[in-house]
Amino acid sequence: SVEVAVVRKSRRTHALTPRGAKEQGGVAVGYNAWESIRSLRGSVELPQGKRVEVKKQFIVDSAQFGSYDLYSDSKQRTLIFPGAVTGAILEYSYEKEVRNLFFLPGGISLQEEIPIRSRTLIVSAPASFPLRISTRGGNPEYTRTEESGRVTHRWHVRDVPAFKLETDMPPIEDVLGEVRVSPKEIIWDGTRIDASTWNGIASWDWSLARERMNPTPEVAQAARELTEGITDSMEQIRRLYDFVRSKVTYVSIQLGIGGWQPHHAADVLRHRYGDCKDKATLLIAMMRSLGLKGYPVLIRTRDEGLIDRDDPSSAFNHEIVAVPHEGGYLFMDPTWEKAPFGDLPYTDQGTTVLVVKDDGQGALVET
Repeated sequence: SVEVAVVRKSRRTHALTPRGAKEQGGVAVGYNAWESIRSLRGSVELPQGKRVEVKKQFIVDSAQFGSYDLYSDSKQRTLIFPGAVTGAILEYSYEKEVRNLFFLPGGISLQEEIPIRSRTLIVSAPASFPLRISTRGGNPEYTRTEESGRVTHRWHVRDVPAFKLETDMPPIEDVLGEVRVSPKEIIWDGTRIDASTWNGIASWDWSLARERMNPTPEVAQAARELTEGITDSMEQIRRLYDFVRSKVTYVSIQLGIGGWQPHHAADVLRHRYGDCKDKATLLIAMMRSLGLKGYPVLIRTRDEGLIDRDDPSSAFNHEIVAVPHEGGYLFMDPTWEKAPFGDLPYTDQGTTVLVVKDDGQGALVET
């Protein structure tokens, strides 16, 4: 199987207006423990024709998600174009080594908020390596060639007008055309992830979380104390939910596999903090200690665009909890402190989610 990929990108933008010069005045390239930036270069061609290379002092490293992660190994390298003025041509290129195909770029948009003169995506891989390829919207030119055991795919668009944003429109990810390319199998530290089906995605998530949902005596005792004297199961669940959403502080620590694997429920209870998957894990463990059933739910919040049912992927950014109820599910989001029992925040509503069952199988349903 392929374990290493090289990602190269280059972009050349002509800033025709002051707003364009400001908005295109820099670029950020993300990386983490499984990605290395081999090179990042940039230049500015001034209206007078002089070309200025971007020097090292205009390239800095920082946290990628500084607003809500307390600790994270997701970083970014930012290049700032000095002298980005109206009429300047701004150009950059980079090369990354990706040692875990889970972090491969998902594809490329066929339109954006500025006009596109020309855009090309090239993907080359061994003929034996299984890829999933889909095109949504747009009408790119496509060619496929095979030589010396490698298959090369090429998509190209030209003279694409700018996309105009509208007030209260759906997420832009649901509107723009795109080409998506993803591996059907991923090897993560020796673990095989079947990324070709939703059940494969669910099974991998279950392997990371199942042991951490087992209720310890401390978790069971806390659950009994919170539900003392209550015999109605839904009222018991409400008591547990209210405790986790209001008494466990949201703190996100995304180091290594910790971005996908929750902490043990007992640790979350003891320290009284955790991120979305930690809160979900504690709630499920407390429910289990009382003989109640709850499932982890992988969700891509509505503001990030809809999940494509026909394109299995791990493109989720949040975790909530589902309880079997009246032929369907009652969903709970213990991360959202202001959401009372029975309600979901608006970002969780009207979206496709993956319910991870106790057997590691997944159910793709709508909230």
